[in-house]
Amino acid sequence: MTARPPVHFIGAGPGDPELLTIKGRRFLGEADLVIWADSLINPAILGHAREGAEVRGSSDMRLEEITGLIKEAVAAGRKVARLHTGDPSLYGALAEQLAILEAEGIPYRIVPGVTSLSASAAAVRSELTVPGGAQTVIVTRGRGRTPVPDRESLAGLAAHGATMAVFLSASLAEAVQEELLAGGYLPDTPAAVVYRATWEDEQVLRCPLGELASRIRSEGIARHALILVGEAVKERDGTAPRSHLYGDWQSERGDGGASGEGGTGTCATRPEGAAGAIGTSGAGGITGDGGAAGAEPGPGTWTGSTAVVSRQAVVAVSRKGAGLALRIATGLGSTAAVYLPERYRDETARADVDHGRNPDPAVIYYEQPCRDLVTELFRQADRIVLCMAVGAAVRLIAPSLSDKRRDPGVVAVDDEGLHAVSLLSGHLGGANELAHKVAGILGARPVITTASDLAGLPALDTWPRKLGWKLEPGSDLTGVTAALVNGERVALVEEGAGCRWPEGIPLPPNIIRLSGLPGGAVQADMVGPAGLKGLAGEECPAAVIISDREIPGDGGLTGNGGNEGLSLRAGLPGGLPRHLVVFRPPTLAVGIGCRKETGEGSIRTAVAETLAGAGLSRLSIGAVGTLKEKEGEAGLTAFCRGMGVPLLCFEGEALNRAWEDELGRESPDPSSPPVRYMGVAGVCEPAAFLAGLHLDGFGSGHYSVPERQVPPIPTGKARPELIVPKRKLGPVTVAVARTAGGTGADVRGDGAIAAAVSPGRVGEPEEESNAG
Repeated sequence: MTARPPVHFIGAGPGDPELLTIKGRRFLGEADLVIWADSLINPAILGHAREGAEVRGSSDMRLEEITGLIKEAVAAGRKVARLHTGDPSLYGALAEQLAILEAEGIPYRIVPGVTSLSASAAAVRSELTVPGGAQTVIVTRGRGRTPVPDRESLAGLAAHGATMAVFLSASLAEAVQEELLAGGYLPDTPAAVVYRATWEDEQVLRCPLGELASRIRSEGIARHALILVGEAVKERDGTAPRSHLYGDWQSERGDGGASGEGGTGTCATRPEGAAGAIGTSGAGGITGDGGAAGAEPGPGTWTGSTAVVSRQAVVAVSRKGAGLALRIATGLGSTAAVYLPERYRDETARADVDHGRNPDPAVIYYEQPCRDLVTELFRQADRIVLCMAVGAAVRLIAPSLSDKRRDPGVVAVDDEGLHAVSLLSGHLGGANELAHKVAGILGARPVITTASDLAGLPALDTWPRKLGWKLEPGSDLTGVTAALVNGERVALVEEGAGCRWPEGIPLPPNIIRLSGLPGGAVQADMVGPAGLKGLAGEECPAAVIISDREIPGDGGLTGNGGNEGLSLRAGLPGGLPRHLVVFRPPTLAVGIGCRKETGEGSIRTAVAETLAGAGLSRLSIGAVGTLKEKEGEAGLTAFCRGMGVPLLCFEGEALNRAWEDELGRESPDPSSPPVRYMGVAGVCEPAAFLAGLHLDGFGSGHYSVPERQVPPIPTGKARPELIVPKRKLGPVTVAVARTAGGTGADVRGDGAIAAAVSPGRVGEPEEESNAG
């Protein structure tokens, strides 16, 4: 019996006939029957088919018709080539065809193709994994006709901050943009849309993520496009970090090092946040014998490659500066790395031994110009200390300046160690705080020049983050801060006990506290129409609103250009302040009950509808509470991870106690589902109440699932108020409690939170041509 020839599933590439692989071209040229995705593949590729071959388009065929043709051809001993666009392994609807062939015992082979992801990256001239930047590419699609698992929602995936490639979703642009922003990408994150990659009519659109949907709409693109999102997609500017491929830096470790028995070796990148630092000296300090300039690079040497650094870097250029840098880095601890000139290697090593120090930080020596080193560090470090004159420091960092939201905090320290000058990104980059810390290590004087600090005014971009407050997108921090500094009238709207200006932060004299009442009471309903009319009547150029409620008017706030301003939609009174900042304290605790294996999408929809019906902001969710038995539910876990909030799981006994003692409810009917199946009187209402009690204990803005049982109800603590009783939406029940948790923390005069906040971080191939 003659062996049946295998069917070849061939990736035809993104469109350009020259991107068909050599192997794919060979099997295509040998085929007797060619079945091709005629609505997606460039017809020019068929020029590689042999003369006389039968060619059939599959766009109007059902699966059974396609596989029927294949079976008939194979039975007749004919060779078959099935052409898929791009690479068949990505959205190729390949699995169902293979299953039928396997059931029939028909052999097959898969020939990989050039994926449209590679072609699109080439079109935007990007390396999707950039040294010092994203090291992960997420390939996914939006939720359209083909379902997407709840655990793979765009919002949940966006939380990783990786480079994102979204297939088959141009027609879903609005939903894609909304989910990616909700998941954590900033509105100004670079995005690109590649239409018909490598075809003659290829088109590339570049825009900030916040403009993605409007750009796709304006260009009339609904199919045949791939969406790329992430810093790796930004337009090239002539600069790029260097990888280890073109040079390495080495470090010596007293514990065996990278090469085993005390030797040296090329260092691998340390995962961000891991303890210690790459290049940390061993127990004997820095004992390398790399000598004078011009010698071969010794241990702990930076040779011009991408600098693998800790979160903080300390750089020196002089002999005195080298001594200061070692002191500073040692004081900062294992989160710091220190960079010293190679010519001082021997004497700094001896000084380390003479003084009996064993510094935790990595110590790396450099011979290249300091400006090259600082340029590399500027791209990677969160904070940098430059031990040199301020003028020299300014000249070194000037070419790298970008945006205050991205630039690291930079502090300059003079060679005598008398002053620690906050030079760049005092608030957002943490340079002011670092200057105070460095001054404390050296016994120096911190020099802070930011206007708000000099005027004794609160830093609106610093303390809210430490409290776990979230900023409403579009808030105009710059405009409101300028109004505070210039002494202009700034209205303050506080809504409720949990939405108040924090204790310990002095209220600037030019703040007009609209919500203040005798005895310190706080007026309610300030963000309602009446309250906003009162705000408009104050004739203030700026205002700060602290609220957990949505501002009315067809969706509330909407940004109109990043942080440059804020607009309110139709339905709001006129004459509102020109500059608005809206803070969302974590005052809401959401209790959730759900059936087993309920998906993330169902939970997200139920919570969104519940909050919208009550006029509450999702940005003020501080925690989610549920039953202990729900701890492993994938849908709940994914929902909390996507929201960036802790999931607090309570024992049934605690829920029952809260049901009767705290909520004052009667015992339910023993035949009710909660009692019958879970042994509890209720889930979502008592869970919301208990979660509200424990907001402070687990922090805000970070995801965690505590392994231990949540502690007993604390005594003497203000009780949360159940403001949204149980609401059932399909398989999900939701309740909401409001609490004052997290907003009354004591704050020191330097802006640091005295009360510690727990970290708690713990099948449709022919929809579009860019499938595969």
